[in-house]
Amino acid sequence: MERELIEKRQWGTSEEFHRYVAVAKLFPGPLSSLVAIRLGRAYAGGWAALLAGIGVILPAFVMILILAKTAATLDQYPSLAPLWVGLTLAAIAISFQATYKLTKPLYGGHARFSTVTLTALIAVSGVLTYCFPRLEAVFIVSSGVLALVWEQCRASRRPREVASIGLLALLFATCFRASVFTFGSGIAMVPVLRSFFIEEHQWLTSHEFLKGLTLAQITPGPLVIVATYLGHAVAGTLGGLAATLGTFTPTFIFGLWVMPKFESTMLGNPKLKAFFDGLLPAVCGAIFGAMVRLLLFSAVVDNIVMWGRVVITAILTFLCIALNWNPFLILGIGGAAAYLVS
Repeated sequence: MERELIEKRQWGTSEEFHRYVAVAKLFPGPLSSLVAIRLGRAYAGGWAALLAGIGVILPAFVMILILAKTAATLDQYPSLAPLWVGLTLAAIAISFQATYKLTKPLYGGHARFSTVTLTALIAVSGVLTYCFPRLEAVFIVSSGVLALVWEQCRASRRPREVASIGLLALLFATCFRASVFTFGSGIAMVPVLRSFFIEEHQWLTSHEFLKGLTLAQITPGPLVIVATYLGHAVAGTLGGLAATLGTFTPTFIFGLWVMPKFESTMLGNPKLKAFFDGLLPAVCGAIFGAMVRLLLFSAVVDNIVMWGRVVITAILTFLCIALNWNPFLILGIGGAAAYLVS
């Protein structure tokens, strides 16, 4: 989005874009969708925001439904199981690349923080998010508060069921609840969905959940499109639709109305600029921490040893960041490597 809208079309400034990213992290729901809706609203009004949100979600929604049906067919071939692991590791590597690109500009002459301070904020946020994922928003806001205080101090000195109305309503409510009470990136929402679908309702197994997560990482768009797969696994296509609506309804509400009002009220005060400057390092660290947690979660549901997983992920991340290889090539290499290691 930054490359297409800011660098190529010059519809706004990089500072505005990063501010939208930082503010979006303070609201529930998937980060990419919130940012897309906010950008649409800022550049062309409410209808553009609605279309931007649909544009981010719809391709992934269609693709993951097709992949869900394809995956059911591939389940008949157990020998292909390691392929899912490799695809997951490749997708995590691509996620690391995206976060690296978000983090890199912070070191390009950031006026407020030194390199050491920025690195410390990112690292602390990552560790805390890994250890306490449900408190991610608290850590991000705390980083902003610390930056504000510092500025002030310096200035003064699963079972499958036939789809029914009740089940569809429960799927909608479950995903709605997960979206409303999860702050930050789509990765941060994964543990909450896992808790609801596997532990609370016992709709799915860990293997099934991880498969859906892998397919969601392969598709374009927000990672929480995994909810579509989960809903489809529980109650078919209508279940996928109900889960999708539950997941993204809060996102449209926040992106269309709440975020703009919040920004106009809060950002009108120049003294609060330090607060928002302190948000983005914690945002980047939180995403890193969530991705490490995701990597370790995948370790408990397959047979590839941890050292093999770390080596594969490290190599794929290097290929993404240092050589900027095509994501689909990374996915193919990851699937093949995991298959051979197993």
